[in-house]
Amino acid sequence: MEMTKLILNKKILVIIFVMSFFSGISQNIDYSYLKAKSEFYYKNYNKALKNINNAIGIDKNNYRNYLLRGKIYLKQTKFDFAIKDFTKSNKLKQNSSNFYKAKAYCQIKDWENTNKYL
Repeated sequence: MEMTKLILNKKILVIIFVMSFFSGISQNIDYSYLKAKSEFYYKNYNKALKNINNAIGIDKNNYRNYLLRGKIYLKQTKFDFAIKDFTKSNKLKQNSSNFYKAKAYCQIKDWENTNKYL
């Protein structure tokens, strides 16, 4: 009986630790994303890029991170990087960034791909 309680208590502690660990990661991702979004809004594109890169470093499977970074690259006229991020965003969530991808292609005068993503 005592041994069962001890094992149960250890399992509960492990579960609590794992939950708090992932909760902390989630908060860092959200903070980095929201900070990047705020910096983007205020046209601080270099700071926005730094924060969104941090969010991507923590979670490489979140389409919205790539979508925002693509928008930042568009503003910085780094169209090839923007297209790459919009493509990644679309792979993670279908049709999440077609409009922005078309906009980037338009900037480099690739009319065929512009029409493809409109």
